[in-house]
Amino acid sequence: MAKYFAKEDLPHYVSTRDTRDRLDMVKASTELGEHFMADRIIYHPGDDCAPHYHEGAYHLFYMLYGEGWVDIDYERHRMKPGSTIVIAPEEVHQFKNDMEENFAFLEYWAPKPSGMVNVIPDDI
Repeated sequence: MAKYFAKEDLPHYVSTRDTRDRLDMVKASTELGEHFMADRIIYHPGDDCAPHYHEGAYHLFYMLYGEGWVDIDYERHRMKPGSTIVIAPEEVHQFKNDMEENFAFLEYWAPKPSGMVNVIPDDI
């Protein structure tokens, strides 16, 4: 079942909220995506996401470079290269780049989430 995906063939998403950049490495539309999903996310200076949670999926993040913060159930943690973050289903989380350089992480989901809920409904 080995598969090779060239970077230029992977789905690429640019946020409508800010300048975040997501490269979908393993997506729900693939056979493997029913059980496991993975993305590479870059946050540029000032980028953040809305407080939200996912239903039915664990989330694991591995920081590649740069730094910023993550709130997990409203408790703030500083993320630095090599940091690993594990978020359980339904735990509210939010990321922010408060630095002058980009930060990036790998994001893994298991299994595929059944839904995402923004804590503030209109905050996308």
